[in-house]
Amino acid sequence: MLTRLKNLTPSALKPFLLRQYLAHRAHYDLWSSYLSDYRQYKKYSSKDAGSKRTHENLSAMIFMEAHGLEKAFSLPDIRAGFGKGRIETLDKLLNLFRDSGFSMNELAIQKASSVLNEYLMY
Repeated sequence: MLTRLKNLTPSALKPFLLRQYLAHRAHYDLWSSYLSDYRQYKKYSSKDAGSKRTHENLSAMIFMEAHGLEKAFSLPDIRAGFGKGRIETLDKLLNLFRDSGFSMNELAIQKASSVLNEYLMY
């Protein structure tokens, strides 16, 4: 069937059809790659892991929130009440980590505890 279509197509039209096919094929390949990357991101991202909070995901999120607070201490002028949102998020993450039965004697937990103590002394 395909060879019959090729034979029936005028030769002047063949380059145009080839360009159209390749352009659409490139567009399809681009979207396929995008969707594949997006699915992997959703599956493995610590922020979007949903209810599948693994030990590694929680540790990474705790570390990230603690680092954000720690970085604020390096600023010259810290406003009153800075980091309130991060403190609340960090508290929720630490409670979730503890309630999940993970060991509280880890680097991320120690860092978070240290930063929270520093915040309380501020």
